[in-house]
Amino acid sequence: MIDLLYRLNMMGEKQFFESNNLIDGLVVPAHLLAFYHGSLPSFLSDINLPFIIDPMTYVWNIDRNYVLNESELKKSYKKYVDFLNNNIASLLGFSRITDNHFSEEDLFTFSNSILAFQYTLCGHSSNPRLRSLRRIRKRIRGADEREIRPFGLIPPYFFFSSMSQRAYELTRICAENALETEFSNLTNIIPCLCMGQEILFNDTFRENLISDFSEYGSVFLWIDDFDERGVSVQALQNYRELVTKFNENDVSVFNMYASFYSLLMENFGLEKISSGIAISHRKRVTSSATGGGMPLRYYEPSLKMEILNFSAFRIYSRHPELFVCNCPICQPYSSRVNTNQTVSEREEILAPLFVDEHDQWGNVIRKAEMSWKNTRYHFLHVKKNEQLAASSTELIDLITVLRNDYSSLSRLDPTFYNIRSVEHLKRWYESF
Repeated sequence: MIDLLYRLNMMGEKQFFESNNLIDGLVVPAHLLAFYHGSLPSFLSDINLPFIIDPMTYVWNIDRNYVLNESELKKSYKKYVDFLNNNIASLLGFSRITDNHFSEEDLFTFSNSILAFQYTLCGHSSNPRLRSLRRIRKRIRGADEREIRPFGLIPPYFFFSSMSQRAYELTRICAENALETEFSNLTNIIPCLCMGQEILFNDTFRENLISDFSEYGSVFLWIDDFDERGVSVQALQNYRELVTKFNENDVSVFNMYASFYSLLMENFGLEKISSGIAISHRKRVTSSATGGGMPLRYYEPSLKMEILNFSAFRIYSRHPELFVCNCPICQPYSSRVNTNQTVSEREEILAPLFVDEHDQWGNVIRKAEMSWKNTRYHFLHVKKNEQLAASSTELIDLITVLRNDYSSLSRLDPTFYNIRSVEHLKRWYESF
């Protein structure tokens, strides 16, 4: 079964990771760990889930404006640089790593500091204040607090769109350096291949990639802005071919940003997939937080994508046969909706779930139950069901389900329901 990992994007999401029956592990951005170094390690210990730290080193080789806030390094990245405390780390926000030349010693020091930060959770075990907290917790609980470690370490990595770029050379060198450190004897070294989609379409590049990284037991893939719902059939096939070739060389693949399509690849060598909770099924290397939040989006199980709450309200009011979600939030409503009712009757049932109620002046007097929190719990329940179904069903039967879903959903008017095209479902089954 492919493991479902979720990215902890902000501390407000901690509540969702306590539902560990729905989650197989988590990915923690290194700068978030640095900023919350006093509380985040204890949280990781409490939830008792496998986790890995994303060192985020690609930011050392992108435009400085993505890590600056009004000409100053963002606070979380400043903390991260302070913890790393070496020459290359201090370049962040001033100069790209590929614009400089370093000695082998400098590169090794940088690699080692990145690994040490992950393994020790930025020095969690050596922090006097945290040691005191652990002693207090031990007295309260009457038992030793377990030593928490990530399930693997990711060496420094940088975005590349060609094998000839120095960013690729540095990614490869840093991964090799990681094998020379003491940490390679303590845990798994898992390189991250952060690359442009161009790599997928170049047979020579793909072969070289596999050759250069086949000595590692696992690799993370981060294909820049790779939206499984939007790319071509050929891109999907090339992605699957890359995973298959790694698997043939005894390398398991973890996909850093994935959606439902990747769940179909269990038999091709994909072992873990990651995303945000109801967000971030893809990521562009040069993306940055926009602020202001996003509209509430509901993960629709048949469409296999997030849609606006009001879009779900419209769809289920007119096509009640599609509303089959049995998660704890949806089930009390889906069990009451049936094809014998009129559209207005179904709207009356569904409105409390999806639609805010306003007074005559436009003020909200009742919030929809499908809130920011509940959209995420719903998402986790649906993804767990998808995971279990993908693992227990033959691929040919999964493809048949996609074909049937596309046939029934293609009649929906995207404009009326304010949804994207459902053509991704067709591309998914055609790619096989």
